[in-house]
Amino acid sequence: MRINAGKWKGRTLFSVEGMATRPTPDMMKQALFNIIGDRIINSSFCDVFAGTGNVAFEALSRGAKNAVVIENSRPALNVIRQNAQKLGCGSELVVMSNDAVIALNLLKGKKYDYIFIDPPYNMGFEQKTLELIVQNDLLAQNGTVIIQFEAKNSIVDAVPECYEIVDERKYGRSSFIMLKIH
Repeated sequence: MRINAGKWKGRTLFSVEGMATRPTPDMMKQALFNIIGDRIINSSFCDVFAGTGNVAFEALSRGAKNAVVIENSRPALNVIRQNAQKLGCGSELVVMSNDAVIALNLLKGKKYDYIFIDPPYNMGFEQKTLELIVQNDLLAQNGTVIIQFEAKNSIVDAVPECYEIVDERKYGRSSFIMLKIH
């Protein structure tokens, strides 16, 4: 697992041992940031169910002004902190060691240009997370929510009506959709 582009391009990241954490594959991460392009520069980024923080670190490397990572697994939090120290990203990264529901409620009213959600597959967290984003007014004007999910299981039915699907991509066993609030 490595940073694909930006100021930390080519730097490898620590990962969590075992199968409990499923990092976003480099190919998928690169495709996502190619779609976002230069809009990542000076944006605010929130990574929910962050795992290793891989996606948030990529956002920071490519020019996001700040990132929040939300994770509740102690081993994953340790890896996030190790990666943050290795990359030297101090004040631009906030690590929240909370359950996603608690963290999203604590962030009420803060605005993010991009919110990336990569919950454990097939656990039904997508709909609740999307609802909390709206309830807590977390998405900046013209902001985008990106959800990664297992490709064989569509999550379109879990998307609340206030969202519009603006893009959908499949990469191997994983897919992501990009949403805007309308």
